[in-house]
Amino acid sequence: MERVLIAGRGAIAARAVRSARAAGLSPVAVVSAADPQQAHARAADAVEPLDGTGNPYDDVERIVAAAVRAGAALVHPGHGALAEDPELPSRLAREGIGCAGAGPELLTTAGDKSLAVAAAERLGVPVLPHATGRDAITELVSRAGFPLVLKPRGGCYGQGVQVVRSAADVARVLATDPGPGAPTWYAERYVEDARIVGVTVAVDHAGRVAHLGDRESLLVEGHLKLLDAAPVLDAPAAWAAAMRAHTQVLAEGLGFRGVSSVEFVVGPDGYHFLEINPRLTGAYRMCEVQTGHDVIALQLDLARGRSLDPAVLRYDPAAHVAEARLFVRPGTPRPGRLTALRLAEHPGVSYACTLDADRPVRHESMLVQALATADGREEAVRRTVTALAASEVSGIRHYGDALASWFAQRATTRVRHHGSPPIPRRVR
Repeated sequence: MERVLIAGRGAIAARAVRSARAAGLSPVAVVSAADPQQAHARAADAVEPLDGTGNPYDDVERIVAAAVRAGAALVHPGHGALAEDPELPSRLAREGIGCAGAGPELLTTAGDKSLAVAAAERLGVPVLPHATGRDAITELVSRAGFPLVLKPRGGCYGQGVQVVRSAADVARVLATDPGPGAPTWYAERYVEDARIVGVTVAVDHAGRVAHLGDRESLLVEGHLKLLDAAPVLDAPAAWAAAMRAHTQVLAEGLGFRGVSSVEFVVGPDGYHFLEINPRLTGAYRMCEVQTGHDVIALQLDLARGRSLDPAVLRYDPAAHVAEARLFVRPGTPRPGRLTALRLAEHPGVSYACTLDADRPVRHESMLVQALATADGREEAVRRTVTALAASEVSGIRHYGDALASWFAQRATTRVRHHGSPPIPRRVR
């Protein structure tokens, strides 16, 4: 039986272990001796240790070395920073090992905001007014005005993103270092009161594309998507269809392989390209509800040369699903310790969580994901938020209060209007 190295940790890695077995592979986990939470390793057929300091799970050299030691034919890169590093597939290829993720060319383009938006514009996908570098951003201010959003050109996960509303704000941000791996700033017009829509596709070795679903973010704090729902309801049906079509254009034009997503920002005047996520996203379980397929097993099959039949791999556009995520709040001491972890049983709700409450929490950025299905949007949202409210996850600061506040505001709005007004959201 071929071996696959699961290059991650936590709930996603534990799930990838199960999916690998379903795909007929023998899963090998990686684990750091300094990681208190090792449920993913206990579930695997074998374990490869990762030595060293920092976060070894994102270290390409250590992961490749572990894959070689394990005799792995394939590596699953998870859904973190490692999965976005073009060095991983390049180094693995030199060792004759496959990677169940995007190739280095797409990762390089997607990881550079200037390259990504230029590629989208070249392929006819709507983009926002944008600029890269101090002089071009200054010209964009005179041409497009405010507000703008400034982002590290090579940043990821929304880190370092700042909305600016004056020339003084622009000067202040441009005077700062955008951070490692991001040599300059990128700017684009900021869309007020926007909604983020993500579209996920699978692409085989021959370039055949199958749609795996789409979703919209109902609640965003900073750069964190706390609550997503599917299908897309808060944009005209024609826009949703066009976003799916433009995702396919990008997939075909940029050579997507495996499972990737494209995000769009949707405002009152239409939708525009936001970014490419050339990896599994945290919303993969939502795609599984929409398609009925194990998305991680699909990734592994595609990496081993399986052909897609888009007529068979279909998604249900009427499948209502919502997912809420308890992210750890920034500034929380690491490691932390949970004083209680009890996830409430609730009809139609499932959780992604492998935490051991008796062990410290060191690497986690997300504690729990709660996913709910229902016959409609309102009930799916109610189930996932109320299930988390009835659960006990304490001792580590997270965004449960933000979800509860959002839901209470929504309920008050509904009573005041005696109907079903648009769901309120906060996008920063």
